[in-house]
Amino acid sequence: MNYFNLKPAVDTEETGNQFPAVETPEDYDFKSANSAHRIKTEEFPKFVPDLRFKLAPEAKFTDIIGQATISVPGLLISKKVKEILEKYDLVPSKFYSAEIAGSKADYFWIHPIWKEGIEFVNYQKSEWRIKEFSHDLGSIELLDRKDHLIKQGELGFMKMIYGNPIVISNPNFDLFVDPLNFGIYVSQQLANDLQSSEVSGMELKPASKVVVEN
Repeated sequence: MNYFNLKPAVDTEETGNQFPAVETPEDYDFKSANSAHRIKTEEFPKFVPDLRFKLAPEAKFTDIIGQATISVPGLLISKKVKEILEKYDLVPSKFYSAEIAGSKADYFWIHPIWKEGIEFVNYQKSEWRIKEFSHDLGSIELLDRKDHLIKQGELGFMKMIYGNPIVISNPNFDLFVDPLNFGIYVSQQLANDLQSSEVSGMELKPASKVVVEN
């Protein structure tokens, strides 16, 4: 099965030339109990997140909108996209209502979590490199997740191990999250549906950083 990287489009006639396309209102309380900053990557929140935004200057309303307030994997989407996604087999995901000032349309944040994803990574078939900021320091071999953690620990904080591409077993989901780099990937069927439905503000490209083994 072919997979595609799904993310918000940037700097197009459709989206406008502003990123992120939405900003947090000036009166937003980031320290509140239901702040967007309290959403975590590996667990669903036990509260209803306060997701309020305003459109950035020169940005336009689209079905998928780029944002930088929420730091965990996910997408800010319209009701139209939500209804498309709900027809497919997704990794465990929740949708939270989001408000964008000036828009009468309903928006949502999809929050996918795939803790088991790391078990699908084929470390020995993947390609791994050591980088220090933008400098490529060469390749490294990793046997498994334990080996990855040990060698990363030995390198310290300045040097990081990156996989490109990461080889994973077919997850058999129509939407999943890259377990290491947190990109969002969709199946061919879902990609076709998004395109035929003319979803706006979408960038959809064949997966290159992730290789799915059938």
